[in-house]
Amino acid sequence: MPEYNFPAGAEKSFAGTAIVTGAASGIGLYLAKRLLAENWQLTAMDVQFSALHSVLSNMAGEEQLLLLNTDVSQAAAWESALHQTLEKFGAVDLVINNAGIIIPALIENSGPALIDRHVDINLKGVMYGTSLCAAQMIRAGRGGHIINLSSMAGIAPVPGIGAYSASKFGVRAYSLIARQELRSRGIAVTCVCPDLVDTPMLDEQLKYDEAAITFSGPGAMSVQRVGDAILRSLKTRPAELIIPDHRGWLSKIASMFPSLMQPLKRIMEEKGRRRAEQYRHRGKT
Repeated sequence: MPEYNFPAGAEKSFAGTAIVTGAASGIGLYLAKRLLAENWQLTAMDVQFSALHSVLSNMAGEEQLLLLNTDVSQAAAWESALHQTLEKFGAVDLVINNAGIIIPALIENSGPALIDRHVDINLKGVMYGTSLCAAQMIRAGRGGHIINLSSMAGIAPVPGIGAYSASKFGVRAYSLIARQELRSRGIAVTCVCPDLVDTPMLDEQLKYDEAAITFSGPGAMSVQRVGDAILRSLKTRPAELIIPDHRGWLSKIASMFPSLMQPLKRIMEEKGRRRAEQYRHRGKT
């Protein structure tokens, strides 16, 4: 892939250049809007291109915003997106790998197609974006920051969403390894592990009784809460951002002692079903 550089003085009016995947809704959309408002040049990517265009096309001019119909599960699509970003903006300073899916299912119902979708989008999409963008950042010699969205289900295994949880475990592992390898090159990698967030993904989970445990926590966080925490991390560049942090510690304990999960499983499922009903009754489906 060719290397691009800004013409002299061309970058001075912008905070930097960012890529956000899954930018048509939820956390990705919130981050895209905030970055544009804070004067970043932005490549916003989503496979739902009509929705992406609808929500972002009027947010900024062509000199600041590039909208791309990109399937992050395809390496060639990622290469094309990065090439177009470099051709338009000259460099990449920030990458937020946010795109993801969740299809709850018990293990015996998790066929090859379901497994492939989770691994291709949630894990390989992040790995492609991290690897390709890190290589470009190294070539450019500017450093940079890569933020990968994992999940609290990437810290502790969650029954009922096995394929999703496994893919997010992979995102967390890859991100922590990438941070160790890239730090000496001036590139920070942050893994974000939020608890349940009030996004379209939550709506999708409400359709499946298998996902009951995911609703057993204290309640869904707002997109703004998670998005603002991610934006604050641009200054601190932590290895791991767990939201909220106290739930993270509980998840790490559960992961360290998996035998503790079995006696609690039924209690958590019953609690989760009650809370899921509350969401349904407030008109979320």
